[in-house]
Amino acid sequence: MYTPKEALYFCSPFFREYFNGSGRDSEKMEFLDISVEAARTVVTYMVTSTFSAPPSITPSLARDIYNLGNRFDVMQLSGLMVAVERLGYLDVIENSELMEVLIEWFVTAHECHMNKVQNAAVAYLTSLHQAQYLAEYGDGEVTTSLSF
Repeated sequence: MYTPKEALYFCSPFFREYFNGSGRDSEKMEFLDISVEAARTVVTYMVTSTFSAPPSITPSLARDIYNLGNRFDVMQLSGLMVAVERLGYLDVIENSELMEVLIEWFVTAHECHMNKVQNAAVAYLTSLHQAQYLAEYGDGEVTTSLSF
């Protein structure tokens, strides 16, 4: 992925420090520990202030975007994460019957401060647990007695 270093320099304190230091004469930077989709999403947001949605979102991609945004010290990272959170929320709804996916979204949402995704995952997990409980123990009425 090609991005002019001048654009990166102006968009991020991380890159300003890099280009003023050891990367002054570099023509290329390689990050082997990040996904291409996360890099494309974060750099596009840094340079254009617009969100270019990845083809699909997963909890690991959302986590990579969040971590990379923090690593690159992206200005207005919260704006980027609002867009990522919206996609994550839609994925939680789409996968509302898959407990493994919901658990992964719950953990990711907690780590990345995506409260709406976290709340949605908890709601669907609660529904799944309730359905499992009723399937295992029957659907008898639960009564509560209150005495005054």
